[in-house]
Amino acid sequence: MLALLCMAGITALVQQWQRENPEPSCYALRAARTSTDMSAVDCGAYNATYKVALLVDSPDERTPGRCPLGPYSVADDPSGGTRCLMLDVEAGDCLQTLTARRKGREHSALARDECGPRSQERVTAVVTGPQSGCAPEEKAIHYSQPATTICLGKP
Repeated sequence: MLALLCMAGITALVQQWQRENPEPSCYALRAARTSTDMSAVDCGAYNATYKVALLVDSPDERTPGRCPLGPYSVADDPSGGTRCLMLDVEAGDCLQTLTARRKGREHSALARDECGPRSQERVTAVVTGPQSGCAPEEKAIHYSQPATTICLGKP
């Protein structure tokens, strides 16, 4: 009986700690000369460009989970799974491409930017639900889960 009470108390403490210290669900992108790094940020922060779309379990300790169809960025999860990240943007947001060179290869990703001369694209629409088309002159980014289409045009 005492063991059950101890387990219940420990479970309650862990649940309270998890509520007070949630895993990061939004990320900002930062570029350095040789890498682009993601750092956890508050989802309300202006530079929060990516959000966790879903968590995929790892089939074993050596194989990361695989994100579904779509241009997801990936972050490791402390549980051993994989966090599938999608753009966290609204219509009117501007984006720029951050590029880094590492071992002779270029790595690039989109990052939120103040709309200005460095901006390369502007979000014209974010549509949730079945895959949606964008205007012919726009670039479409489609995520399968949650079903989302992001339309990008000129800034």
